[in-house]
Amino acid sequence: MFLSGVLDAEGSVGMKKNSSNYQPFIAIAMKERKVIEMFSKFLNCGQKIRYRYRDGTYHFEIGSKTQVLRVLNLFLKIYPSCLKKQQFRMKELQWILNDYTPGSL
Repeated sequence: MFLSGVLDAEGSVGMKKNSSNYQPFIAIAMKERKVIEMFSKFLNCGQKIRYRYRDGTYHFEIGSKTQVLRVLNLFLKIYPSCLKKQQFRMKELQWILNDYTPGSL
Protein backbone atom coordinates (compact mmCIF):
# COMPACT_ATOMS: atom_id res chain seq x y z
CA MET A 1 0.00 0.00 0.00
CA PHE A 2 2.93 2.34 0.65
CA LEU A 3 4.12 1.99 -2.95
CA SER A 4 0.62 2.70 -4.20
CA GLY A 5 0.80 6.01 -2.36
CA VAL A 6 4.22 6.71 -3.88
CA LEU A 7 2.78 6.13 -7.34
CA ASP A 8 -0.12 8.47 -6.52
CA ALA A 9 2.13 11.25 -5.27
CA GLU A 10 5.28 10.99 -7.38
CA GLY A 11 4.23 8.90 -10.38
CA SER A 12 3.21 9.55 -13.95
CA VAL A 13 1.14 7.27 -16.17
CA GLY A 14 0.39 7.73 -19.84
CA MET A 15 1.59 7.59 -23.43
CA LYS A 16 4.65 9.36 -24.82
CA LYS A 17 5.74 9.92 -28.38
CA ASN A 18 8.74 7.82 -29.39
CA SER A 19 9.79 8.96 -32.92
CA SER A 20 6.63 8.27 -34.96
CA ASN A 21 5.00 5.86 -32.49
CA TYR A 22 3.45 6.20 -29.07
CA GLN A 23 4.76 4.20 -26.13
CA PRO A 24 3.04 3.54 -22.78
CA PHE A 25 4.95 4.44 -19.66
CA ILE A 26 4.83 4.45 -15.90
CA ALA A 27 7.47 6.67 -14.30
CA ILE A 28 8.43 7.79 -10.82
CA ALA A 29 10.83 10.61 -10.02
CA MET A 30 11.87 11.67 -6.54
CA LYS A 31 14.93 12.70 -4.54
CA GLU A 32 14.94 9.62 -2.27
CA ARG A 33 16.82 6.82 -4.08
CA LYS A 34 15.90 4.13 -1.51
CA VAL A 35 12.18 4.46 -2.25
CA ILE A 36 12.81 4.24 -5.99
CA GLU A 37 14.95 1.12 -5.44
CA MET A 38 12.20 -0.43 -3.31
CA PHE A 39 9.67 0.27 -6.08
CA SER A 40 11.97 -1.27 -8.71
CA LYS A 41 12.63 -4.40 -6.65
CA PHE A 42 8.94 -4.86 -5.79
CA LEU A 43 7.89 -4.67 -9.44
CA ASN A 44 10.93 -6.59 -10.70
CA CYS A 45 10.80 -4.78 -14.04
CA GLY A 46 11.82 -1.59 -15.77
CA GLN A 47 15.14 -0.13 -16.59
CA LYS A 48 17.87 1.00 -14.29
CA ILE A 49 17.43 3.98 -12.02
CA ARG A 50 18.87 7.16 -13.51
CA TYR A 51 19.92 10.35 -11.75
CA ARG A 52 18.78 13.61 -13.36
CA TYR A 53 21.25 16.38 -12.55
CA ARG A 54 19.06 19.25 -13.72
CA ASP A 55 16.52 18.73 -10.94
CA GLY A 56 18.42 16.43 -8.56
CA THR A 57 15.97 13.51 -8.72
CA TYR A 58 16.19 9.80 -9.35
CA HIS A 59 14.04 8.54 -12.21
CA PHE A 60 12.59 5.05 -12.75
CA GLU A 61 10.50 4.22 -15.82
CA ILE A 62 8.68 1.21 -17.25
CA GLY A 63 8.01 1.29 -21.00
CA SER A 64 7.23 -2.26 -22.11
CA LYS A 65 3.55 -2.79 -22.96
CA THR A 66 3.32 -6.12 -21.13
CA GLN A 67 5.08 -4.77 -18.04
CA VAL A 68 2.95 -1.62 -18.01
CA LEU A 69 -0.23 -3.72 -18.20
CA ARG A 70 1.00 -5.95 -15.35
CA VAL A 71 1.78 -2.94 -13.15
CA LEU A 72 -1.54 -1.28 -14.01
CA ASN A 73 -3.38 -4.44 -12.99
CA LEU A 74 -1.39 -4.57 -9.76
CA PHE A 75 -2.21 -0.96 -8.79
CA LEU A 76 -5.83 -1.07 -9.93
CA LYS A 77 -6.92 -4.39 -8.43
CA ILE A 78 -4.50 -5.72 -5.81
CA TYR A 79 -3.17 -2.49 -4.27
CA PRO A 80 -5.65 0.09 -5.55
CA SER A 81 -4.64 3.68 -5.95
CA CYS A 82 -6.42 6.12 -3.62
CA LEU A 83 -6.17 9.17 -5.86
CA LYS A 84 -9.18 9.29 -8.21
CA LYS A 85 -7.28 11.24 -10.88
CA GLN A 86 -4.51 8.62 -10.96
CA GLN A 87 -7.06 5.78 -11.04
CA PHE A 88 -8.72 7.42 -14.05
CA ARG A 89 -5.39 7.75 -15.88
CA MET A 90 -4.46 4.14 -15.17
CA LYS A 91 -7.87 2.80 -16.29
CA GLU A 92 -7.73 4.90 -19.44
CA LEU A 93 -4.22 3.67 -20.31
CA GLN A 94 -5.22 0.08 -19.61
CA TRP A 95 -8.26 0.49 -21.87
CA ILE A 96 -6.14 1.93 -24.69
CA LEU A 97 -3.53 -0.82 -24.42
CA ASN A 98 -6.08 -3.63 -24.29
CA ASP A 99 -8.48 -2.40 -26.99
CA TYR A 100 -6.67 -0.13 -29.39
CA THR A 101 -3.11 -1.33 -29.86
CA PRO A 102 -1.87 -3.98 -32.31
CA GLY A 103 -1.43 -7.37 -30.68
CA SER A 104 -3.73 -6.58 -27.77
CA LEU A 105 -3.35 -8.86 -24.78
